[in-house]
Amino acid sequence: MTITDVARAAGVSIKTVSRVTNGVATVNPEMAQRVREAIEELGYRPNYLASHLKSGTSPRTIGFIAKDLSRAHSADIFAGIATVARRHSAQVITASTEESDSSAEDLRVAEELARRGIDGLLIMATGGDYSALASATFHGIPRLFVDRDVPGEDAVVHDDVDGAEKAMTTLIARGHRRIAHLYSSMTIPTMRGRHLGVDAALRRAGHLRSQAPRIAGIMTRDVAAETVGHLLDSPNPPTAILCGSSEILFGCVRVLLTRGRQDVLVAAFGTEKDVELLPLPVVLVETDGYELGHGAANALFQRITRGGAETRRVVLPASVREVRPLGPSADG
Repeated sequence: MTITDVARAAGVSIKTVSRVTNGVATVNPEMAQRVREAIEELGYRPNYLASHLKSGTSPRTIGFIAKDLSRAHSADIFAGIATVARRHSAQVITASTEESDSSAEDLRVAEELARRGIDGLLIMATGGDYSALASATFHGIPRLFVDRDVPGEDAVVHDDVDGAEKAMTTLIARGHRRIAHLYSSMTIPTMRGRHLGVDAALRRAGHLRSQAPRIAGIMTRDVAAETVGHLLDSPNPPTAILCGSSEILFGCVRVLLTRGRQDVLVAAFGTEKDVELLPLPVVLVETDGYELGHGAANALFQRITRGGAETRRVVLPASVREVRPLGPSADG
């Protein structure tokens, strides 16, 4: 669809359509509403990059939406995406929605990226309803979710359920019975999957829930530290703690070291570089953000270049192992 099609459908001039899409406030409200309705109905996307072109063709541009791009895991995912984008001579537009805990902000940003004429979209889902992506606004834009599942959508994810189940099984096999498991927001699909895996391991082992308290809503290291402190002060403190995110891990370790409680075994999700310098062993469920981003970007560019609308869900296997503190070098 072109700007001419929108102007014809709305019964206005091309100049009026251009003024509406560029946010000019002085357009007659009735005309502006007709233009917006025509844009929605036709699925028109203004190409804001066109005016900057020096050649007759536009470089491909993809969008990447994440809650917090400053976190190491998100940065690793972006690095994997950027590697693939460079191979395709494509640009990546990044957007952070760190102030939001629902899909609404993700969708608002996605709509803005769609208006800029992107060729594809990658999203780390915050949680909630993403059915609006089926609207005409996003028609013809291949999209894929990375790290977090959304029902009915393409996704590249780690097997969080299996990884969490293996980690909890490892803690139980080491003789632990009081195992706290801590999560960030349960609106995030990743956290829900990890809880399902933990729950499966507990059920199989026949453990009572009271022996393995679940605490959710831990979004920062400081809150994690405070939470672990309360657990250690309780009448039946945990002998092991499973951390649902790296932020929770670092807050947990801070308290354990401060209190000299290296006897508490910790399990966590992350990469070896997250834990190799910690002065205590960690049962690590490896979640390689670079691998996720690389795989997601590859799948997206296949859709962009080859077409096809089949739903694909790529699940990267879970790997669990114990990472021990780095000891003194062989040279002493």
